[in-house]
Amino acid sequence: MEKLFSKIVVKTISEEKREIEGIASTPTVDRVNDIVDPMGLTFQKEVPLLLGHDHAQPVGTVAFGTPTARGLPFRARIAKVDEEGAVKKRTDEAWHSVKSGVIKGVSIGFRPSKSEKLPNGGTRFSKADVHELSLVAVPANPDARITSYKSLNFSQGNNMNQAGLNQVRKALAMSPMEAAIKSAVAPATTGNTPDLFYPSQQSGVTMLQPVVTRSVIAQLIDLGAPQLPPNVRALTQPANLVAPEVAEGAPVPAQAPSTEVKLEAFRKVGLITIVNSELVALGTDEVMGYLDTNLENAANNGMDEIVTGELLTLAGTPKTTVNAAFQAFTGDSRTACWIGNPEYLATLRSAQENEVGPNGGRYYQLPVLPALAMPFGTLLLVDAKRVAVYDGPRAIDRSTEADITMSSAPGTEEAQVYHLFQQNGVGLKVTKYFDYAVMTNPVAVSI
Repeated sequence: MEKLFSKIVVKTISEEKREIEGIASTPTVDRVNDIVDPMGLTFQKEVPLLLGHDHAQPVGTVAFGTPTARGLPFRARIAKVDEEGAVKKRTDEAWHSVKSGVIKGVSIGFRPSKSEKLPNGGTRFSKADVHELSLVAVPANPDARITSYKSLNFSQGNNMNQAGLNQVRKALAMSPMEAAIKSAVAPATTGNTPDLFYPSQQSGVTMLQPVVTRSVIAQLIDLGAPQLPPNVRALTQPANLVAPEVAEGAPVPAQAPSTEVKLEAFRKVGLITIVNSELVALGTDEVMGYLDTNLENAANNGMDEIVTGELLTLAGTPKTTVNAAFQAFTGDSRTACWIGNPEYLATLRSAQENEVGPNGGRYYQLPVLPALAMPFGTLLLVDAKRVAVYDGPRAIDRSTEADITMSSAPGTEEAQVYHLFQQNGVGLKVTKYFDYAVMTNPVAVSI
């Protein structure tokens, strides 16, 4: 089976070696509504690199890194052949296609061993064996493309001056004296999280990486939540229409759906944090990944606090049993899901409900979305197909010369001023754009 794994970033390490590397981000729903879970992937130490999943057109080899919840890192080498012939022509064509941008996608070929149907009609492949990686021009997922490319003269002793692996790294790895460098991650309209970093074997720094927090909005997109274009709201009726029986000769009843169309600005969350410039100057993949993940988590946690808080308000007083929650639920239980705190989800596991846990799973046969912002002891029952969402771009601004007011309420007596240049700091500001609109209210339950 061939599937696009997800969005990647590829760079050239050596023109001579023809090496590319990258990391597939969190799997997204592809054109046929399927998802591949990176944590369930297995693979050999080395697999072939193909053109378009054609086993008759090998062009190199691939080595995968350790899979995480965010994705599967890889390093691939396109063969360089000196002898004239079909192999040289094929490998040269592959290399030049990647360099020129003619080929912008990468796709995995795998053999599934465990899968389950999704409410959107697709399939989630939770366990699979990867047997090849392919360069593809038209991937199954439109977001699976090569988003950056750079030729580097790689030196083991010069990690500090390596160019960034993606836009975030590029901003952070600049000289500390350069200010206001801005980069934006492309809108994740299919639930993608921002790009990751390949673990460098030459790095002399070990960082304990934070646990990645996926936003509720991104998880709802995985379940097939409709995409909400920024600044536009077009909502249909909150309940399904029902056509009653009509007697012979009797007039047919009319029922207009409750629709709403309005225009308004999208929402955003933002935060400024300060890191030591000497840490940034190390420029290693581990340091850049640590900073990137912290900024991503801050944005996702902020969005989740807003989204879950407003959903809890709409849900009202929690029901005391799951049966009562289902009876009060006006959405479609076939496309519904639970949202809960990871620690609380761990307590719900039992002999009867043994598929639920801190990472989600299934509870009463419905998908479970973990969210740190949810209060312990409460679950939300939400119809994923009746929540329209917008997962917008993430922007990062950087400065080394500003004075930062360190307070949740700038201008108050408690505010403290941090002088970046004087105190050897780098100010990083993350801004994340998002929005959502609920068409059928959720139901809360406290068991």
